[in-house]
Amino acid sequence: METRSDKLGPACMPGLRNPPAFSGGETLNIGQMTVAVKSVGDSGKPLVVQFTIENGLAAPQHHWMSWKDGKLRSWDLPQIGETKRLPGVLPF
Repeated sequence: METRSDKLGPACMPGLRNPPAFSGGETLNIGQMTVAVKSVGDSGKPLVVQFTIENGLAAPQHHWMSWKDGKLRSWDLPQIGETKRLPGVLPF
């Protein structure tokens, strides 16, 4: 799963006054998930981020949700080769 945004930054990292600048190619391992920063803007904010989950995105223990019409709703993952866009929900 990959996300593209120029809006990732301090609001995505509550409690951090000076969030770290990232480098393209940087990888973070968080439990069974790997986050790869594919590209960054001039300020070091991630522009393209790829999420990889060890047991696969479609594994039955994962339930995907999206925010729509003021509440969380079930969301179906895109099929291989398909692209789905979700609207931003953060106020920046």
